[in-house]
Amino acid sequence: MVEREGTPEEEEEIAPYEVIDDNTIRHFSHDHNLQLNKDGMILSENTVCKACVFEISSEPFYICKHQQCDFILHEKCANLPRKKTPCVQQPAIHASHRFSLHISVCAL
Repeated sequence: MVEREGTPEEEEEIAPYEVIDDNTIRHFSHDHNLQLNKDGMILSENTVCKACVFEISSEPFYICKHQQCDFILHEKCANLPRKKTPCVQQPAIHASHRFSLHISVCAL
């Protein structure tokens, strides 16, 4: 990691969801509440997690119960922390040219 003068070195972790009840969350990436399923609900073979895009198999997952919504996340993907990274602007000089390029790096 490159240190930049005047910028914080640490990223801030933000909770990925709000707990509604024991089996329901409101995840930052979706507008509806998601319900936890640990009972091995049978899903079609091509049902994939909206975060990692891997197939939902026998692992626990959160699913949207809103009618006509197919949003689904592995439980482990839903629990991944969000990170707030400071926005940094710093000029970069290409070694073989005599110009500088201003790069803005922002993470959501």
